[in-house]
Amino acid sequence: MSRLFAAALVLLLPGCGQLLSLKDELQVYDATVATVGGTLRFDACQDCTLLLVSLDGEGHTLSFKVFDGAGPFEALVHRSARSVFAFHDANGNLQYDAEEPFAWHPLPAGPARDPLRLQLRPAADQAAPPMRPQGSLFAARDRLIGGVPTQLGTVAGLDDPRFDREKAREGMWKPVSFMREGLAGIYFQQPYAADRTPVLLVHGMGGSPRDFDALVRGLDRSRFQPWFFYYPSGLDLDVVGTGLLAMLNQLWLERRFTGLHVVAHSMGGLVVRSFLQDCRDAGECRYVRNFVSISSPFGGAAAAQPRRRKALTIPPW
Repeated sequence: MSRLFAAALVLLLPGCGQLLSLKDELQVYDATVATVGGTLRFDACQDCTLLLVSLDGEGHTLSFKVFDGAGPFEALVHRSARSVFAFHDANGNLQYDAEEPFAWHPLPAGPARDPLRLQLRPAADQAAPPMRPQGSLFAARDRLIGGVPTQLGTVAGLDDPRFDREKAREGMWKPVSFMREGLAGIYFQQPYAADRTPVLLVHGMGGSPRDFDALVRGLDRSRFQPWFFYYPSGLDLDVVGTGLLAMLNQLWLERRFTGLHVVAHSMGGLVVRSFLQDCRDAGECRYVRNFVSISSPFGGAAAAQPRRRKALTIPPW
C-alpha cells in the first residue's frame, strides 16, 4: 500500500532519476530480505517470552525477534537464512540453554515461504536439532530487521548529523543504502530513565526526528522521555511496521517499561497503524497506552484520487 502512496506523491516531484533509484533500491531489498510467518505454539504457557532466531546454513545467527506470547507471528529474515529456531527464554538471558523448550524448522532456499507451524516442546521430548543458536544473542540485537544493522536505544540529540535533511531524503529514495549505513532504528534523546514514561515519535515521508523539535521542547521531562523512530520512508509500510514491532519488543525485553505513548505525523501514522495491526494479530504490545496521529492520510492521499489526476504533472518517461 505504501508503494502506491509513494508513487502518487512522486508525480508531484521533479525528475525521474530519483524514482528509478528508488525502484533499484526496492529490488535490492526484495532480493535481500524475506518475510516468514505462521504460528508459534507453546502449550505450557501462552504469554511467556518467546524468541525466534534465523540461522544461516552453518548455524550462525543472522537475526532474532522477540514475542511476548504464543500465537500468529511474522518476522523479516535475510534470504540467506536456512532455518528458524524458536525457544522459550525461561531465564531471560537472551541465550538458548539446553533444557529450554524449542522448535526448529528448515527454510527453503527459494522465494516461497509457506506458513510455519512451530510447536515448542521440552528438549527432553525431542531429538536435538541439526543446528541451534550458540551463545548470547545480545551481539545480534542491532540486526533485528533481516540482518540489517539498526539502532536500538542509541542516545542522540536532534542536531545529530544522522538527522540531516539529506539523510532523511536518502531514506525516501535510497532506503537500502539508508539501512546499510545503520541509520534506521529507535533513538533516545537522553539515557533511559525507568521513572519516566517513553513517548515514541514517528516522522512522516522524507522526515526525521528533527520534525518534532517544537513538540519535544514542550514535553514535561520530569514525567516523559522522548524516543524517535527513524526509518527509511521508501520501504513498504507493512515492512516498516513489522520492524517497529521487533524493535519495541526487544527494548521492552531489556527495559521492561510499563507504558508507551505513540505520536506520529503524516505517513508515520500509517506506519503505526500497520504496527498496531501486527500487535493485534499477534496479541502483543501490552505496553502501548495510546496513539495520537497528526495529519495522517488514513483515507488515502488526495493526490492519488481519480478526480485529481488531471492536475498532476506527469514526467515523460
